[in-house]
Amino acid sequence: KMSGTPNHMISEIKLPEEMSNSYTVFDQKSEDGQRETIPYLSKVNLFIGANNSGKSRFLRGVFAPRNLQYRDIFGDWSNVSERYNSFYYTYKRSGDHFGNYDDVIKEIETRKDQLLFLTMNGDYKTLLEEFIEFIQNSIFNPDEYGRSHYPEAAEFIKVLSGHLASWHPMDIASQVTNYHRIYIPTLRGLRPRKEKLIDGAEKYQKYRSDDFYRERTSEDYFMLTGGKFSFDIKHQDIFTGLNMFEKVFERLLGNEVDRNLIKEFEGFLSEKFFEGRGISLLPKKDSDVLSVKLGNEEFPIYELGDGIQQLITMTFPIFLHQENNLFLLIEEPELYLHPGMQRQLMEILLDTDRFPNVQTFVTTHSNHLLDLTLDLDNISVFRFEKEHSDDPKNPKFNIHSTHNEDVQLLQSLGVRTSSVFLSNCTIWVEGISDRIYMRKYLKMYQKEMERIADEKGDEFKVFKEDYHFSFIEYGGNNITHWSFLDEYEGMRFDRISNDILLIADQDVGKEERHQALKAKLGDNFQRLDCREIENTLSKDILVKTVKGYLKKGSTFDDEFVEEDYLTDPIGEFIENRISDSSQNSKRGSFKADSGALNKDKAVFARKAVGIMEDYDDLSEEAQKLCKKIYNFIKEVNS
Repeated sequence: KMSGTPNHMISEIKLPEEMSNSYTVFDQKSEDGQRETIPYLSKVNLFIGANNSGKSRFLRGVFAPRNLQYRDIFGDWSNVSERYNSFYYTYKRSGDHFGNYDDVIKEIETRKDQLLFLTMNGDYKTLLEEFIEFIQNSIFNPDEYGRSHYPEAAEFIKVLSGHLASWHPMDIASQVTNYHRIYIPTLRGLRPRKEKLIDGAEKYQKYRSDDFYRERTSEDYFMLTGGKFSFDIKHQDIFTGLNMFEKVFERLLGNEVDRNLIKEFEGFLSEKFFEGRGISLLPKKDSDVLSVKLGNEEFPIYELGDGIQQLITMTFPIFLHQENNLFLLIEEPELYLHPGMQRQLMEILLDTDRFPNVQTFVTTHSNHLLDLTLDLDNISVFRFEKEHSDDPKNPKFNIHSTHNEDVQLLQSLGVRTSSVFLSNCTIWVEGISDRIYMRKYLKMYQKEMERIADEKGDEFKVFKEDYHFSFIEYGGNNITHWSFLDEYEGMRFDRISNDILLIADQDVGKEERHQALKAKLGDNFQRLDCREIENTLSKDILVKTVKGYLKKGSTFDDEFVEEDYLTDPIGEFIENRISDSSQNSKRGSFKADSGALNKDKAVFARKAVGIMEDYDDLSEEAQKLCKKIYNFIKEVNS
């Protein structure tokens, strides 16, 4: 990413004028239940709904308008704006200096790059730069600089607060905002069209280099003759994959930055899709076809699997526009993709470290992508439906935003059958919190083992969820509904997967059942060496998670070791040893009647894994569990 182009995500979009009469947005959090904006946008946004529900039409409506109005996602600027305004009027009343508002001033100084990016004209930008210089001199060196500029600065903050509260135009003719929008239609791929040519008496075939997918899409949806919108080709583009030959060819003949871009993309393909095998993209001019060299093999790119072709088509634009803040709009990315590859694509699009400036909007019918909303953060879901109308020429559509509360309801549904049939093995866990912890543990374990292997020059195989393995939640006592043991009547687990690893808590009173399961499944049954999955948390992570719930000024005790709570009910241990949460916690008591966590175990788990940063954050019990799970997956996928 080029310097001077800060990461800029959008939090809310106004309905384009062309669509305001066709779409109604319903939001249970707004006062009247409706709004004229699309709120709660995230890094990845899923548009779901039945066929003909208006989601694809809306996606094109986000792509096409020349002037799209938005609010940014840098933070809660509306709150910042109110505080700036309050600061201004307080200053006007009291004539006080800025010393009482250090937090406001420091916030402006901290956010200066973001503020400069939001500036829409040169005069305002100059004023902001001068004000930042004033902050650095006057606020942090008041004795040397004096207070003569305080009134001017207060007036500036008033202007700034109004600017932040307003809508920003995404004027694609403007170089200040530095935006690009890429639309990837369902009509896409890397297979060029052949045409027959006649040269005297000879007939032969040649690949056409024109992008007829793009022409067809443009004529159907965007040109004035065939569609509702027109667009500015300089800052918007339809990418279908057919012109990838020209894109690669141009950059390989370009400057060092262009050549490095292709090299970086080749490394990305090798890492993500070809298990580290070397790959080269070779545009051979005599054939007008992009070739691929994979190891020692060389062949036309269209001979790759259809799924890999789709992934290349959908990820290449990200590399083409690394210097831009990018809106990536994709129609049905799940086409030809295995569930594991769908997960991998979403994880790529959600990667804020590697692709911080990409925000994606997706139409989908994929239940696998919906499954991912239970596991991955920074995804928003919008449900589309078509209203019944007596005027088919002017259809009306409704959009419903999905909130975190709705997702938590989905989490309670338990087993996700949509992808486990296509995984090579399954890991059966008691509930959602077990799945949250074990997924994070396994991810950190694989990352650490891969690092160690790299240092030694060895190889380490990293396995992918929903491809090499999947998790299934059996719901604790609901294990009796599954026929793991001959004497139990229930659903046959082997109808789902023969290769399973069953993990159970160390529940008191279930020893006989656990012994029978061990006898039946052998090494494929794992009883935790501690009471429950929460007991595998390291001391540091447990204390930090609990502290996050405590009221300001609350005291807590961290004078203990991990062995002290290995077999104790964790809710009871927190209550009695770490903090009296009935008095100090914002969530109330941690302890249920059984002594376990009393509620919101999944929320507690998400807070805990969010604190974990590296392998040293895992307890010895968690590391042992990781090794067991990994070796099971490795054996099945060997």
